[in-house]
Amino acid sequence: MHYQHYNSQILLVINPAGVIRKLYTPFRVTCIIPVADIPLHAWVYVDEVWCNVQDELYFIIFGQIHHYRHFKIAVCF
Repeated sequence: MHYQHYNSQILLVINPAGVIRKLYTPFRVTCIIPVADIPLHAWVYVDEVWCNVQDELYFIIFGQIHHYRHFKIAVCF
């Protein structure tokens, strides 16, 4: 059996020192690889966090599913 335990409204991020922070949607990301209607270096808001059956992370932005690798989260803590 495969169980997925995640909250589509929260993303946990860990900094190099090992400190964990919760990001609640909507949170802002910048595009590092252009996709669909989102150009390079555009700032957009993630409306929802999504995970597929292979446990790959996706962001729902403007109602469309995009792989997390296309975006950079800019948080400092």
